[in-house]
Amino acid sequence: MTTYLKDATLDGYCFYVLSNTNEDPAYDIILNNLLKIEIAPEMVLELLETIKQRNLAHTIALAAIDVTEGKKSFLELSSLITEHTDEAIVEENTFVSDNLEELYENHIKTRT
Repeated sequence: MTTYLKDATLDGYCFYVLSNTNEDPAYDIILNNLLKIEIAPEMVLELLETIKQRNLAHTIALAAIDVTEGKKSFLELSSLITEHTDEAIVEENTFVSDNLEELYENHIKTRT
């Protein structure tokens, strides 16, 4: 997933998911139901991120089973894990403060 320097919205997330799936009707149903309920967008995004992490764990577990059965190499499993670990680290480090005073103090005032 591409990381942008802005807050994600539920609508934006729904657009991203629907534009990157193979027209699976389950996604459409789930996302439409989410948009109809009135809950904090932060909570929805947190829950969706949890689902994404569980799905990734499942994918890694299946790849690990394939390694134990000789269907895949350990290198393929390691690459899968590394690919997603690097992605998670990049997402963690992209936060930029939206506090103007803090930005001024840390970046502008110290240079003058």
